Amino acid sequence: MDRPDRGRHHAGHHRQTRREGRAGRRADPRGPLRAILSGVGVLYLIVTLACAALLLLFLLRPGAARPMVVWGLSALLPLLAAMVVALNHR
Repeated sequence: MDRPDRGRHHAGHHRQTRREGRAGRRADPRGPLRAILSGVGVLYLIVTLACAALLLLFLLRPGAARPMVVWGLSALLPLLAAMVVALNHR
């Protein structure tokens, strides 16, 4: 059955959607990872990974650090992870 066009859609809209892709965003020419991570977000990600590695090192070698240092690193890790997610969220 043929429906009359009621003016809801126009050709320019469909061309734009097809060109931009399914999500409606254009691809970033700088690369997919660069499009996801911001500059400050990358810095926080590096600090978070370093904090996690240091905590793992202290947990694998008992007596290498004082208990408050281990407690402080373990308390800081979720805060840093939340900052990484917040800064890299679109």
